[in-house]
Amino acid sequence: MIKHQVVVDGFPTHYYIMNPERRRVMLVVHGFRGDPAGLAQIVRHWSDYKIIIPELPGHGETPPMTQDRHTIEGYGRWVRRFMQTLKLGPVVLVGHSFGSLVAARVAADSSEGIERLILINPVSESSRILALLGKAYYRIGLSAPDSLGRRWFNSRTISRMQSWLMMTTPDPDLRAHIYRHHLNDLRFPYYKEVIADATASVVAQNV
Repeated sequence: MIKHQVVVDGFPTHYYIMNPERRRVMLVVHGFRGDPAGLAQIVRHWSDYKIIIPELPGHGETPPMTQDRHTIEGYGRWVRRFMQTLKLGPVVLVGHSFGSLVAARVAADSSEGIERLILINPVSESSRILALLGKAYYRIGLSAPDSLGRRWFNSRTISRMQSWLMMTTPDPDLRAHIYRHHLNDLRFPYYKEVIADATASVVAQNV
C-alpha cells in the first residue's frame, strides 16, 4: 500500500492506495481503533479496483475532528467530505465492523456517488452480555487518569481476551495471525472524545 496525505476540514488526513493504475475505485472504511493495515489481507484480493483506505479521524496519524463529533453520523459526514476532497465517485463503498455502520450511514444519507455497498462483519446485532462487557471496559478506561487509561486500553492481556471473544474462525493459523495483528500492529488511538463518542454511538444503533 502506498501512503498519501490530503487536507480535509483543515487537517491532514492520511490514506493508503493499492492498485493505483486501476480506474474503478473501492473506498474502504476501517473499524474502530483499527487501521488500514488490518484490511490488507482482504483488499489484496480485489486487484480489479483502485483501493483507497483513509485513516479515520482520531486513528493512526489523522487527528480528531473539530467540526463534528466522532459518532457514526459524524464519521459518515466526514467520509463524504473525504470523497468530495478527492473528487471520488462513483465508488464501491466498503465498511468493516464499526466501519460497516459508518458506510451504511453514508449510503442511507445519500446514494449519490455510491455504485455498490459492501459490509464486512457488519454490526447487525450483538450479545447483551458482550455489549455490557464492552460498555464496562470503556467506562473504566475513560474514567481513569490518562496514564492508567492508556495502559488499560493498550493492555495486551485485554486485547487477547477481546480477540478470543470476537473471533469465529476455527482456522488456527488465521486465529494466530489475528492475535499477532491485534497485539503488535495496531496503533490504538487515545483521544477520550473519540472513544466516548464512538462507543456511545455504536451501542445505540446497528446496520
